[in-house]
Amino acid sequence: MRAHEFIIERKKRRKRPKWAAYGPGPYGGYGFFAGYSGDGGDAGDGGGVGEDVLKELNVSQTLQFIKKAHGDQLYGKLPYWTHPRAVALTGKKIFGSKFNSNAIKVAFLHDVVEDTDVGLDELSKLGFDPIVINAVGLLTKDKTLGYSQNIERIIKSGNSLAMMVKYADNYENYTGDKSDWDPKRASASQKKYLMSLNMLGDKLGVKHHVGEDFTDEGWKDWAAAGALGTALALGSSSDVRAAKPKSQDIVKQISQKELAKTVTGNPHEVILKKTAEKSGIQGQELVAFLAQAAHETLDFKHMKEIGGSLDFKKYDIKYAPKKAKALGNTKPGDGAKYKGRGYIQLTGKYNYKRAGEALGLDLVNKPELVEKPEIAAMVAVWYWKERVRDKVADFTDTKSVTKPINPGLKHLDQRSDKYQAFRVAMR
Repeated sequence: MRAHEFIIERKKRRKRPKWAAYGPGPYGGYGFFAGYSGDGGDAGDGGGVGEDVLKELNVSQTLQFIKKAHGDQLYGKLPYWTHPRAVALTGKKIFGSKFNSNAIKVAFLHDVVEDTDVGLDELSKLGFDPIVINAVGLLTKDKTLGYSQNIERIIKSGNSLAMMVKYADNYENYTGDKSDWDPKRASASQKKYLMSLNMLGDKLGVKHHVGEDFTDEGWKDWAAAGALGTALALGSSSDVRAAKPKSQDIVKQISQKELAKTVTGNPHEVILKKTAEKSGIQGQELVAFLAQAAHETLDFKHMKEIGGSLDFKKYDIKYAPKKAKALGNTKPGDGAKYKGRGYIQLTGKYNYKRAGEALGLDLVNKPELVEKPEIAAMVAVWYWKERVRDKVADFTDTKSVTKPINPGLKHLDQRSDKYQAFRVAMR
């Protein structure tokens, strides 16, 4: 169903493309080879679709298809195909093995009939399984019905694929950045998505779907398990090692009032902000710090770089020796092992080693620790103080702030927009 609030088109609707040129291929897919692996950037750079998702049969080809189908459409300021990709990742995270390859394909395709010139009959000609096509049809809005009636239609169908994808779709819509929306419009949309999430969540048996306080109980549990206390200050590595945050107190501190003041609406923003302030990061520096972290993690939703094994060849000694050596990756497989993680998307064995030494943690042998919120915050502040602060004369200059984090200056405009959003919110 169309997430119409987010769609902007650079051009008028394109002429009906000749999808048949790609032809039905084996495995119920398409006759062209895609093997999509993204641009290999950080989580905010629109890399691949996640290791577990790419392992599913033929989904990379489906992703290539929707990139072509949605063409110049945008989801906010990002290419529109990033939205169905995010829906697939969210569905996989929430529903696990139930969210199989068919569910992933439905997630990728859920808006394609409603928002492009592709029809259900063309999906059939391209070799999609009837199960997938049926679910996509249910997710395509019936314009004779109201919003809640369309949700009821999906639920009454008993189609688990359609229900799971719609739940994941509205979770993404609900948690999306609406800082530049009209407040009344944002409030109305949030209530609509909240209603849908609760209706579908009850039917699907989702234990921690969104509640009335505009937070997600699942996020609260995650934050409680490993967030940082307000007493944590990164003045030295010994301070970090000695810190023992009290999880329950932290959760209580992340109140509805605090979340209402955030740019992303994510508890991780509150946790990281408190940690940074306790470590002495303030003013425009704090604005720049949070903006970069929000960009790197897609508004604090992804604690590790998005992509499959092919994405990380760009860091591997076997395929990209020059870059791999610069990152300290000396063995085949180090590229994937030391991919970007945490709020700052720490990348490369050298950086993991340095951060671990500073914080008293074995990040070389246990790099996945950087995905944990409490350690991610420590690492982000360490990296900022060690690699960024001294290289920036003016923290309002997004280009100079970005350079030590992403030397290629990828998505500078998006980073600048994030900075402006945080600057306005934190006045």
